[in-house]
Amino acid sequence: MRNNQGNGVDGGNGFTQRNGATEPNGAFGRRNAKRNAERVRRVGLRSRPSRRWKAAGHESRPGEWRLASGGFPPHGWRCAPRVEPEALRSSVSPCLFLPGVSANARALLLGVLCVLCGYLFAGCSKETPPPPAAVAPAPAASASAGGRIVGTVPRVANAILVVVVLEPKTPHEYPLQIEKPVMDQVSATFGPAMLFVRTGQPSEFRNSDDTLHNVHVTHEETREPQFNVAIPTGETYEYTFKRDGFYHVGCDIHPSMSAEIFASASPYVTTADGEGGFTFDDVPPGAYAMTVYAGARRLQRDVEVKGALTQVAVE
Repeated sequence: MRNNQGNGVDGGNGFTQRNGATEPNGAFGRRNAKRNAERVRRVGLRSRPSRRWKAAGHESRPGEWRLASGGFPPHGWRCAPRVEPEALRSSVSPCLFLPGVSANARALLLGVLCVLCGYLFAGCSKETPPPPAAVAPAPAASASAGGRIVGTVPRVANAILVVVVLEPKTPHEYPLQIEKPVMDQVSATFGPAMLFVRTGQPSEFRNSDDTLHNVHVTHEETREPQFNVAIPTGETYEYTFKRDGFYHVGCDIHPSMSAEIFASASPYVTTADGEGGFTFDDVPPGAYAMTVYAGARRLQRDVEVKGALTQVAVE
């Protein structure tokens, strides 16, 4: 059919198809357009091609939708396709659509199905925990392979400390020290009065006093200065001694302050008690040279460590 508005195909429902566009056809067309718009809002669209459109000799094209009432939407409308109740029913359990089942019962059944599906998926996706790893038994405490040295040295008057050093005659590597030796400054006094350090390993100097101090260290044998630094309250200074021997520690700000440091590559260094006795524990078997610094005297003796106990008397 043709109308008096130009070349076009009248779909018979108040719309004219012209050049791929849908236009209302007169007052009747405008009325139908309003009705169709209301129907689109209520019932959506169908994707079937129009039989009238086909009868007019036109093939349906992709993306063209027909109203559920049989008419075409106005030009430029884009609506989502309608989901048919049949398709919805085929994808949901039929028991929800049995006649005589109230809406509340259907909602309850749907909720039960959702809960069951949730438990089902949770059970399927749950991973089986791995078996607990076997706990290795704690190793039994083994007896030390080293021996013990117990000895005596001459006593020195005036409460002078006697230093005893045990060094292996053959080159030997010892484990690193666990803690850094520390010399602190409290109440204008160095502490301790004698500090043992390992050669090649760091030591720490602190200032816990409420005033500024400087730490001036020199090698006693060569008089070579090692360092001279000012340490403010609460600060620290770290230094590594590179040579064995005794070192004198002083403070230029407070000349009455003094202390001594003994550096050795060997970890076996101790002082004798008031009776001249000393002890070394966990000494590996082997040949050693023992040196005793008793004031101005320097005594030496060879020691062979073989069994669990070795007794030594240095005179």
